Amino acid sequence: MSNILEVIALLWFLTCWLGYTVYSRRRAGDRPCLSNTLDMYREDWMRVMLRRENRIADARWLATWSATGLSLHPVAF
Repeated sequence: MSNILEVIALLWFLTCWLGYTVYSRRRAGDRPCLSNTLDMYREDWMRVMLRRENRIADARWLATWSATGLSLHPVAF
């Protein structure tokens, strides 16, 4: 009986997760959201970085940013 409940709970979790993924992607197309805004800022920042010479502070910031989990996945919101 316990195994059946665990399987049901897992299926419910996956259903909710996939359902929210579909919902958030559709809503992102309708209106601006945090994930889309951050993506735009990241792309703009990367374009500016490609036009500049390398700087230690920028490289250190990028390493810290990516290591601490500040880079948000689009599905996260």
